[in-house]
Amino acid sequence: MKPAVRLLTVVFVGVLAAIALPDASAAEYRIELITIGPDYALDTRFGHILLRVVDLSSGVDDAYDFGVADFDRPGFMAEAAMGRAKFRVRRSSAKLRFETYALRDRQIVSQHLNLTDDQIALLLERLEWNLRPENVEYDYDHVADNCSTRLRDLLDKVTGGAVMRAAYAMQLSRTYRDDILAAGSGRVLALIAYDFVSGPHGEDRVGAWQLSFLPARLHDVIAAAENPALGAGAPLVAYEEVLHQRRAAPVVGGSVRAGRQVVVAIGAALGLFFGSIGIIAWYRQATMGWLSRLAGLALLPTAALFGGLGLALLPVSLFSTGMIWKSNQNAWFFFPLDLVLLGPALRWLWTGRATLAAWARVYIDLRFLMIAVGWAGLAYPQDNSAFALAAALTLAGLRTQPLKVS
Repeated sequence: MKPAVRLLTVVFVGVLAAIALPDASAAEYRIELITIGPDYALDTRFGHILLRVVDLSSGVDDAYDFGVADFDRPGFMAEAAMGRAKFRVRRSSAKLRFETYALRDRQIVSQHLNLTDDQIALLLERLEWNLRPENVEYDYDHVADNCSTRLRDLLDKVTGGAVMRAAYAMQLSRTYRDDILAAGSGRVLALIAYDFVSGPHGEDRVGAWQLSFLPARLHDVIAAAENPALGAGAPLVAYEEVLHQRRAAPVVGGSVRAGRQVVVAIGAALGLFFGSIGIIAWYRQATMGWLSRLAGLALLPTAALFGGLGLALLPVSLFSTGMIWKSNQNAWFFFPLDLVLLGPALRWLWTGRATLAAWARVYIDLRFLMIAVGWAGLAYPQDNSAFALAAALTLAGLRTQPLKVS
């Protein structure tokens, strides 16, 4: 064979090999976004999300979790409400994580990401940066900075803003409160609790980018995103697969109305109960001993509940840096000073006379003013009419008690 022909043959075979064989660096890692479905326990209602990195050359299969915290540590929930909870990033075995979620029968969905070599290299670099001791912890915010938004921002950076573009292109407009309450899934107490602790910023109407604080929302955004680095119209998700199919019935969103109806019903029942006792006393021109003691017995837990809720919520409303918790006007409907009503309750039990001292009547009138100001939303608009109405009805019933004769 002539040298020229031999050279052309070598070049031709090399070109064919370069075309036929996959790029080793491109095939070295597989990147997946793993969305974990919600469960029935309250702390799992919002689901979870991980980033899976598989090193195909070594077989190492890691899961990166941006939502790790010591939930059992005393005072953790108070720190979280005040916006001072520390969460951290952890790398662990993906297989073990999946086995744990599968045992709990939680849905596991994998989105295989379509990334270039440069994007994968940048992603791995950023993941290692987050694992450094000086970067591994961050100040957790339930809607502004959590495990889902951290992964959202990371993938958006790696893809040059593709995730944000996809999110803002989606026709979605909801409030934070809508999605937070949807996690109640029909459990009335959960609906009431979520509704009560979320403040006026829960009414902010936002789109898919902000709502991707929920893993399921981020899953939808990633599914709709494109990766222009791979060409016009190239999807960011190469394909999707279900790693574990939930066997039990799916967790579905609950009715917000149900929780609020219960709150109003309780307030109306208390108001009617105390009001009836007051009206009977006015009509008879005297209190009935057994009925007054029953009123005192009912006022004890009522005053403790009103004051206790206010005592827990007011510091959060005033001082929290958590976006969704601060400035919560429900703290003015259930106020710490309502604990002073324990005094009349104990006196009613002791004396059998359901009457109010002049100071108690003035205090209740001031509380009506506080509820009216909060209900009007003069500082921030907040959808909290159920709590305002419940507190007002209860206090209205107490207001009917005759004045104590000195």
